[in-house]
Formats: sequence, C-alpha cells, structure tokens
Amino acid sequence: MKKIFLLIVGILGFICFAFSSNDGWTLYKSENGVQIYHKKIQCENTANVENSQEMVAFKFVNTTDKEVTVNWCFDIWFGANCRTCGLPKDQKTNYIHSINLKAGQTLDGTCKDPVSSGLVLFSGFYKRDAGKNNPMTKFEMNDFSVKKK
Repeated sequence: MKKIFLLIVGILGFICFAFSSNDGWTLYKSENGVQIYHKKIQCENTANVENSQEMVAFKFVNTTDKEVTVNWCFDIWFGANCRTCGLPKDQKTNYIHSINLKAGQTLDGTCKDPVSSGLVLFSGFYKRDAGKNNPMTKFEMNDFSVKKK
C-alpha cells in the first residue's frame, strides 16, 4: 500500500512539474494584472558570428479582461556602472517604452524584435572573448505603470 501511495505521489509531482514548465521564463514583476517575465536568449548573427548577441527577452501577460497600456523606463548596468541612471529624460528616450495589451494577451520578445520595441534588451556578445565583452549585469524597469483603457 505504501509503495502505491508513493508511486501516485511521484506521478502527480511529475505531472505538476511538467505542466508548470515556463520555458526558462522568470517572473520579474506582477502589477495590476500584468505579469512580466524575462529570460536570456542567444541571437545568432550568421554574417559575423563574433557579433552574435545575447539578449534579455521579456514576456508581458495581461491576465485581466481589459485592454491595458504598460509604461516603463529601463535602467541598465554594465559591470558596476549604471549607464542610464541619472540621465535627463530627453537623453533616456531610447529606454522609455509603452505597449498596449488586449485582454488576455501575451506578448513576448524574440531575436526578430528591435531593441526599440522594449521587448528585448542587449546583454552582450556571447561569442566574443571575455576580455572583449562587457555584458549587462543588471536591469531595472522604473517608472512602471499599468493603465486600463
């Protein structure tokens, strides 16, 4: 009887794990019915392999039944230095983003998305020698808001 119980518990645990798979996405923030996940992706540059980029991709999930607008501004660190912290707003325009999500919509970044979309962030060149690469070490989404339409 004990073996059957352990077998059932083991099977149920495996099923729960299999269905909770998130394909490498890590929850970054959840606010007002919008969940933001992130993960690192590698974007191959076939024309110049040394310039193949590692990106941080973002997935936005609107769990509400309303259309929403999500606004944020990235602050980005390379090494110990924040390259965007303290910049005047007119110099941060490349880091300020806004997206609209329909009710229940999921939108995730891929290698095909431009950095200007806000769905991906440049992290580093993953095929370069370590001495030639200064990868991003941290990011934050500041001035974050979710507004229902």
